[in-house]
Amino acid sequence: MDFKIREGEEASEDRERELKVFKVLILGNSGTGKTALVRRSVHDFFTEGYRSTIGVDFSLKMLRWTEDLEIRLQMWDLAGQDRFNHLSRLYFNKASGAILVCDQGCDKSLEGMVKWKKELDSKLYCDTPTVMLVNKDDLREGAGTGEDDLVMEELARELGIVAWTRTSAKTGAGVEEGIR
Repeated sequence: MDFKIREGEEASEDRERELKVFKVLILGNSGTGKTALVRRSVHDFFTEGYRSTIGVDFSLKMLRWTEDLEIRLQMWDLAGQDRFNHLSRLYFNKASGAILVCDQGCDKSLEGMVKWKKELDSKLYCDTPTVMLVNKDDLREGAGTGEDDLVMEELARELGIVAWTRTSAKTGAGVEEGIR
C-alpha cells in the first residue's frame, strides 16, 4: 500500500513523505523467541517470562527508511504450536514478507525452519521475501569455529531465504539489523 503524508506545519517546511505498509509474518517453532524479538524491536523491551502466543499477536513497527520514505510493518506474530496451524491460512493472506525465527541452540528449531518455509510457500501464491533470524545468540558459547555459520548459510540457500542474521532478543544484538 502506498500513501502520502504531509510533514511540517509551515508552508515552507511542507513536504510529502511516502508511506508504505507491509504485512510481515513472524514464524517459527514455539519457544524460539518470536514474541521477544517483536517486543524488542517495537518497544525496545525484554522480559524473561513470556506466555505462549495463542493464535496471533499484532504489532506495528515504524521505520524511517529514508528522509522521504516511512515504512510501517504490520508484524503478525503467529503461534508456533501445531494445534494452531488450521488458522494460519487466514493469517498468511496478503503477506508482503516473512521472518523465520529459530533458536540457535535447538536442533529441532532448525529443522522447523524447513517446515515453516514449506508451509509459507504452500499457503502463498507467490515467492514471499523471507529472512531468518537465528535467535538467542547470547547463549552461544564463544565465537565458535564458523562451522555453525556455514550450516546457517547452507540452510538459507536451500530454503530460498534472502538473508539471515544472528540475534538476541535479550541483549538486542542484531535485532534491528535483522528486521530492516
